[in-house]
Amino acid sequence: MFTLPGFTTIRSLGRGGFGQTWLLRRDSDGMHFAVKVLHQYTQDAFDRFAREARMLQRNQSNPYVVNIEGSFFQQGYTPYLLLEYCEGGSLDAWVTHRREWKAVTFALAHASAGLDYLHGLSDGFHRDIKPANLLLKYLTPDKSQWVVKVCDFGMARTPETVGPGMTWSPAGTPGYTAPELVTGMYHRPADIYSLGVTGIELLTGRKEPAALLGALGPTALHQLLRQMVSPDWTQRPSMSEVSARLRQILNPPRPKVQARPAPRPQPPSSGGGGWGWLAAAAGLTALALGTMNSKDSNGRWRGKDGRYRSGPWG
Repeated sequence: MFTLPGFTTIRSLGRGGFGQTWLLRRDSDGMHFAVKVLHQYTQDAFDRFAREARMLQRNQSNPYVVNIEGSFFQQGYTPYLLLEYCEGGSLDAWVTHRREWKAVTFALAHASAGLDYLHGLSDGFHRDIKPANLLLKYLTPDKSQWVVKVCDFGMARTPETVGPGMTWSPAGTPGYTAPELVTGMYHRPADIYSLGVTGIELLTGRKEPAALLGALGPTALHQLLRQMVSPDWTQRPSMSEVSARLRQILNPPRPKVQARPAPRPQPPSSGGGGWGWLAAAAGLTALALGTMNSKDSNGRWRGKDGRYRSGPWG
């Protein structure tokens, strides 16, 4: 068990290829932290661990990357990284207990925003994106608000890290690695491929693009994921485009409502409705007047009472 002065060790959070992570509680305020401890003492492992610390420190202002609170590197002592604790655990749990498509899209949007920041930072990239390296951090006590953060930068790359300790050999997790990595091509589109596979798995429980057939969620999300896992890396969108399209899927633009002109009055028609009735009434009135102004064979006028009389009409 790892111990650190001023902290109480609670339990182990997991073990990886190079280190083990423990949950600690700070004695002064009761806050929880995760401490990642190196348990391999080879020079390559030490270099990778130090590189992860540098990458995390460079991303301190990135809200979608796990925060580093402190680190310790000294020959002869156990190196460690003190990190913020993401109590929601990794998104591995979402594979077996899948969330609805909006939650998956939010998670991918957070991860893509974090990776976009990394890609713009000295042209670096992560190289090992998968559900296990995406952590869930709750922002409210009722867990209704949360954020997904990228972690585990042990294989991340930046241009200046090209020495023997740099992992230029094929790396990553089988099933999530882009096909061009086999040929030794290491670049940012490989992260896009890995995130696409991660999205398909979170949505369907499987990694194959064919699993999207019949999957829940909008067509735009399925199309984006298929483009992200294209075998041809030149056909994949950039991480900036991925992030923008995910946000658009979550907040689609509302159609504009155009004002309609006021209806113009219609001219009178001869059939039906009020206009027809008025026309018929006018015709009957004219007929009555014509009848009232008629004379009989003796030249007498027909009056209002219907009787004929001589003299003026009235």
